[in-house]
Amino acid sequence: MSTTETHRDGFIAGFLRNSANCSFRTSAGEVGFVDLVNELSEDVFGITIRRHKQQLFECPFVSIIDCRGSMVSARYFTKWHQIAHLLTLTDQLRLVFVERSTAL
Repeated sequence: MSTTETHRDGFIAGFLRNSANCSFRTSAGEVGFVDLVNELSEDVFGITIRRHKQQLFECPFVSIIDCRGSMVSARYFTKWHQIAHLLTLTDQLRLVFVERSTAL
């Protein structure tokens, strides 16, 4: 699993346009990234996406950790939370994981 942290607005759009990350583009067939900008809303701390068109040397999962504003204090927990999903779920259930904040 590869992990990317977003610390500012507009990072995701730039991340998807960056030539170094061109395999993440939706034009490359990665449909999990189509609505990524909207998926990372105010109540989402992180998201893990299974890639379907990765190269042999690339990770099959990509986690985007939202570190904007007050979410920066939860980035370490969120990163490990996303890793725990991959460690505990069966292969059939490993599609897309979204961690949302909830009122306790």
